[in-house]
Amino acid sequence: MTIGMILDNEFSRDPRVKNEVFSLIKAGFRVSVLCYNYGNKPLFENYYGARIIRFKVNKKFIKKIKGLNNTFFNIFQ
Repeated sequence: MTIGMILDNEFSRDPRVKNEVFSLIKAGFRVSVLCYNYGNKPLFENYYGARIIRFKVNKKFIKKIKGLNNTFFNIFQ
């Protein structure tokens, strides 16, 4: 079975994410991680058996989207 993880940031080998990826692989799952790519990292990478899939995005654009998201949810509270 394949498990997909979606990160709202770059895959920077954060210990929490890394531990989760390793735990899932150790349990016998195939792991795919979808994340942003702000720099020049490869779009596809094999990280100890996990497939990292990056898509290029402008960091300013993400900041604007997150600001809209916060504004939208504050309206309904």
